[in-house]
Amino acid sequence: MSGPISRLLSLFAVVVTTTVFASPTEAAGNGNGNGVGPAQPSVAAKAAPAKTFNDVLADVAKRANIKKIDRALAGELDSRLSTHKVMITVTAGNRDAFRKLLQQRGRRVRREHGSLNLFVADLPTQDVLEFANSGLVKALSLDSPIRASQIAPTVTVTAPAQPTVTAPYAVLPGATFNVTITNGTGNAKDWVSLNATAALDATYVGWKYLNGSTTAPTTGLTSATVQFVAPTVPGTYNVRLFANGGWTKLATSATVNVGPTLTVPLAPVKPGKAFTVDVSGAPGNVTDWVSLTAADAADTNYFSWAYMNGSKSAPSTALTSATVTFIAPVTQGTYNIRLFVNNTWVKLATSTPVIVSGAAPSVTIPSAITAGDTFTVALVQMKSEITRAGMKPEEADFKRKFQMLRNVNYRGYVVLEYEAAEDPKTAVPRALRTL
Repeated sequence: MSGPISRLLSLFAVVVTTTVFASPTEAAGNGNGNGVGPAQPSVAAKAAPAKTFNDVLADVAKRANIKKIDRALAGELDSRLSTHKVMITVTAGNRDAFRKLLQQRGRRVRREHGSLNLFVADLPTQDVLEFANSGLVKALSLDSPIRASQIAPTVTVTAPAQPTVTAPYAVLPGATFNVTITNGTGNAKDWVSLNATAALDATYVGWKYLNGSTTAPTTGLTSATVQFVAPTVPGTYNVRLFANGGWTKLATSATVNVGPTLTVPLAPVKPGKAFTVDVSGAPGNVTDWVSLTAADAADTNYFSWAYMNGSKSAPSTALTSATVTFIAPVTQGTYNIRLFVNNTWVKLATSTPVIVSGAAPSVTIPSAITAGDTFTVALVQMKSEITRAGMKPEEADFKRKFQMLRNVNYRGYVVLEYEAAEDPKTAVPRALRTL
């Protein structure tokens, strides 16, 4: 025997009196089994020895009647509680006889559902086991909240690790790069291919077994590092893992961008702060340029831009690599850097996201000053448009604002904040001229 019931063998040693239930026919007749005819003469039988509680347990397990007891009730039996709130489902036609039995034993019947042949009663442990051994009882289950001790241990099934292919985000044309394979199937002829992202599996640029060669290893590998040479044609590619010399694809890497690379900060940048972008692999035109643009914006709606020398004046000598400094927008959000060729909108590369978050630059002004005193602040931010409650937006009164700054002898920077509906390409230059 096993499970909660078997462990009760060592917990209880009480004597249980078994009850033989009469069938409906026998209960209605004279004891001869068919309900008709004269009473049959009785024959004195030798009294059977009383069964111990352990005997009842053994009978229950032997006859597999333990299946009548649900898991929650079995768990509570094993918790050493003496009384249990139990739902008892009896066989059809035996509800009255079973109710009488419960009343004779003084068991509290909480509820009775006639259409279901079901009782809810408070039963001691020996009753539960005895009823599990009776042909009149169909099922026994717990009718109370389930305690943690009654729940079977949680079995965590861990799915096998899936094959993965890891490749760099961007590489220069013709450059060598490494691809890492993990959790492969271990077949000697598992292989990887380098494909254009839109290409069919069979239209690969190059391929290798997991030993880095086009000759299969003698022993299969489940993990490996394989080296590829990037195509000379810029574009987007990926690396695909196939099983055992066939076309069953196990995994595909993320996109590998072949062409110029744009390296941006991994950590979020605070609004208004300077950050640098490393550009490499540019085509080498004097007027190649980069832009800082909201990630979801069109190329033409950039926030700021610069040539490869970091200026809005083209360099005298073309650059293929450079470090360009940008000022993060004051508006938090996701941006990126885009590289364009030779003063055109031909885009060669787009960086990973630049996250702008954190507190925007603020201005701290003394709460009180004496007329004529000088004080300084680091930055004054001026909106180009003012919206009053319940009114249409109106242009800011720059003249009045500057007069206020002059009145207190302000010495510092002024930043224009533009969020109006007009195209910033025309509105911002006009506002700057006014300032």
